[in-house]
Amino acid sequence: MASKLTVHMIGNGHLDPVWMWTWPFGMDEAINTSRTMCTLLDEYPELVVTRGEAWVYEQLRRLTPDLFERIKAFVTAGRWSVVNGWWIQPDTDHPTAESFVKQGRIGKAWFAKHLGVDVRTGYQVDSFGQAAMIPAFLKAVGMPYYLFGRPFRRQCELPAELFIWQAPTGERVIAQRTPRSYCARSIEDVEAGLADAIEHANREVGHAVSFFGIGDHGGGPSREQIEWIIEHRRYADDVELVFSNLDAYFDAVAESGVELPVHSDELASSLHGCHSVQHDFRQQHRLAETLVSQAEALVAAKPKIAPSDAAEQLERAWTLILFNQFHDILAGTSVEAAYEHARDELGSAKMTARSIIADMTRRETVTLGSCLRQRLLLHNITDTPFSGWVETEPWLGHDAPTLPVCFTDATGQAMPIQKLAGQAAERKMWRYLVHASVLPHKRVVIEVDNETSSVADTGPVSVDTEALSNGSVRVAMGRTGIASITHKDVELIGPLGIRVISVDDPTDTWGGGLPNRRFDGTVLATAESAEPWRVIDGGPLRGRLSNEMRLGRSSLIWQVWLDGDEPIVRVRLRLNVQAEHEIIKLVVPPAFDVLRYIAGTPGTRIERPMLGDDRAVMNEMSLHGADASLSVVSADTYAGDVQPCGTMRVTLTRCPNYVHNGNFPQDPPDKHAYPLTDQGEHVYELAIMPGAADAAVDAEIHRQTRPIWISETTDGMPPRHHLGKRKAN
Repeated sequence: MASKLTVHMIGNGHLDPVWMWTWPFGMDEAINTSRTMCTLLDEYPELVVTRGEAWVYEQLRRLTPDLFERIKAFVTAGRWSVVNGWWIQPDTDHPTAESFVKQGRIGKAWFAKHLGVDVRTGYQVDSFGQAAMIPAFLKAVGMPYYLFGRPFRRQCELPAELFIWQAPTGERVIAQRTPRSYCARSIEDVEAGLADAIEHANREVGHAVSFFGIGDHGGGPSREQIEWIIEHRRYADDVELVFSNLDAYFDAVAESGVELPVHSDELASSLHGCHSVQHDFRQQHRLAETLVSQAEALVAAKPKIAPSDAAEQLERAWTLILFNQFHDILAGTSVEAAYEHARDELGSAKMTARSIIADMTRRETVTLGSCLRQRLLLHNITDTPFSGWVETEPWLGHDAPTLPVCFTDATGQAMPIQKLAGQAAERKMWRYLVHASVLPHKRVVIEVDNETSSVADTGPVSVDTEALSNGSVRVAMGRTGIASITHKDVELIGPLGIRVISVDDPTDTWGGGLPNRRFDGTVLATAESAEPWRVIDGGPLRGRLSNEMRLGRSSLIWQVWLDGDEPIVRVRLRLNVQAEHEIIKLVVPPAFDVLRYIAGTPGTRIERPMLGDDRAVMNEMSLHGADASLSVVSADTYAGDVQPCGTMRVTLTRCPNYVHNGNFPQDPPDKHAYPLTDQGEHVYELAIMPGAADAAVDAEIHRQTRPIWISETTDGMPPRHHLGKRKAN
């Protein structure tokens, strides 16, 4: 045991660039706080301050160059410490693995270029939970240390406050939970934080860490706090306070040689309401991530046909996405006006990616040789093979309703197709369903012939108003949703069937005050219809049923379908929310005893206990029994729970008031003054997969997040428009 304890006092001014204000005001607080910190550094030669997030520094560099130069000088002198080599302090549960690595690569590159520093300490003091792969994401960009604030001690028991955190893939970082708080608004707060740090310090290491400084418009450390620390430098006979930084603290820990306990699981969320509010924004964020990732992969694979400035365009798009992963934006806990800005910024990122993909696929399309027939091109712009069903909607002219349609492959063989409703309620446009296989970064060319027909007469799918079947799966419908799914003649769905419910939710925007972290309030309504199911697509390649239901004051349109002989039940929910203080869930009761619950998280899948607590989910929730399994795969849902009995409940959305904190004197707040979130229409696509192995689940995730891109071309007008009859090549 060390003879004395050195407490590293970390002066900081936490900044939320968006929260109860929009980002232009976040720029103001960044400038004001940084200016104040520089003034204090001039006044107190022994003071050291800490500041993270490349976005903050970029605003200072652009808007106040003189102030930025002062900061650079303090960085060089070792008195201004740079932490968190990420672009921002993001939500640490919901971005993709690629986004987390981008946070570090773009952030650290910025710091190296503009400040000449290599940031070594990850720093997420205000995020609401920590995904299991965070250590891997940190190590991928050269950050071996991590300081975090949440979950708090009362919310997540750890082997110690200072420990080794190990990712499922084996990467390790030295991690420290902040004692008490990262903010101290008064001397009493400083003393309380210091007492907590000393109480939970590892005395063998001989070093501890404590924080002081006022955040969010507060200006960082106060003169009163600085002078108190100077006066109490010899805090006790065996405790010394030093102005310091986190790199120095973690280096001292590493150099101590003390063996630290290991934690090898996620750090479960502290605020369980942060995974389900602002569903439509989360959906647009996920789409932006996947679009920009696709564009980047395409540029890397085919640089010769990429725009000359593609790399610069995509980095700009990434910075917009990364900023809007800020924990109070992506968690849904910012003011309404913030989401108008955020949607605009994500829209810009999406448009950048779409433009690059559209340009590059069309550059490929125009290289095709001459052919009189109309041609469709299916582009696989990923490094993974694709095999599955594709919907395409070619323009077949004003005579489309009367023309035969035949798709032919590269060998001239007819490809079975099924005619589907188009996007427009117009008789000239139809969609066609076709099965295709496309190799990575390749294309498949389909010729369209209007002289014969390849519309399938027979196929595996049968459908009536009560059921769907394709030889692999049978789905029976009921008044509240899916009554039964049998796979290989084994029933997988328990009593009451798959249904949508609304549950009373009196908690605030963060889910504060949630008993046992479970949304187990009164079930207010179950979506139900008195009408029979309608056949939308009658087979033989796709059978699809639809029904409209009421859910309290909200409404819900179900569509359920089977494609070919796939053992996948596909569902589209169109939910129109008109609700107050409710959480809406899709309930999936299994007919088998559940032994394991597996959830997708950023970069991996992990096993979770079945405690009924709502947690962040990425793409997958899977239930496994002794002889059966059931997976729900969706890129449109972001949270869920599994009850102790094994029932899965996929969270669709919540509707609290915007930025309602439980400390507000009016409960609930007046919705006329404080509007409700998540009103209006939300659309979800889900795949229910019985008996699916991990590889099949991964393939479905890929299909949902990395779809085939389609282009079409003709050599002048197709033959149907030429005078006289000409033979197609």
